[in-house]
Amino acid sequence: MRAAGLREGMRVLDVGCGTGGVSLAAARIAGPRGRVVGVDMNPAVLETARANAAAAAMENVGFEHHVLPDVELAEPVDALVGRLILMHLADPVAVVKALTRSVRPGGLVMFQEINVSRARAIPDVPLVTTCRERICAARREAGSDPDMGEQLARVLRSAGPARPVRGVA
Repeated sequence: MRAAGLREGMRVLDVGCGTGGVSLAAARIAGPRGRVVGVDMNPAVLETARANAAAAAMENVGFEHHVLPDVELAEPVDALVGRLILMHLADPVAVVKALTRSVRPGGLVMFQEINVSRARAIPDVPLVTTCRERICAARREAGSDPDMGEQLARVLRSAGPARPVRGVA
């Protein structure tokens, strides 16, 4: 995130935050003058994220329940981040487009995704192969792309943010 331009004092939105790992990393970079809001659709996982933030004594991070893309913030953020979230969405372009409305002009948009179909065990482990095949089939059945990693640049370009932002894939 530092290499992409995240700096001290920034306001950050972490979408699909899960247990808060990325939110906490961003909060360390943003420092006490910055603020991070992690959002997730799962209330139980948000409780874990809050506990993790408390255990780390991080006071510049908070967690809210939202279902993407319906996130409304009181003020724009300097950076939008997400890790392994777009691969779960049926229309990641529409979600990114909606979320970038919360990013101030010139802000950062950073996502990290993987290609599940390329997962391998060396030496070959048949259970890993079976799991990979089932995960890919389930993602496709759900209408999402298990190989979002290779689609990420296209998704960011296609989202065509309403305001100029710096996209980082």
